[in-house]
Amino acid sequence: MDEQMGGTLLDAGRTACGDLILLIFRRMREMQPGQRLVVRAYDEGADMDHAKTFD
Repeated sequence: MDEQMGGTLLDAGRTACGDLILLIFRRMREMQPGQRLVVRAYDEGADMDHAKTFD
């Protein structure tokens, strides 16, 4: 749990594209409804990958 952000932290490092999305989906499967997932990813394209998949 990442107390500062108020959720479960997934530090994906420099993981990008499809691998990043798979990590997020796998972590979400382990979570209960209403839980919050905070994702940290340092790849430059991570924001675009996330927006295309989850928005």
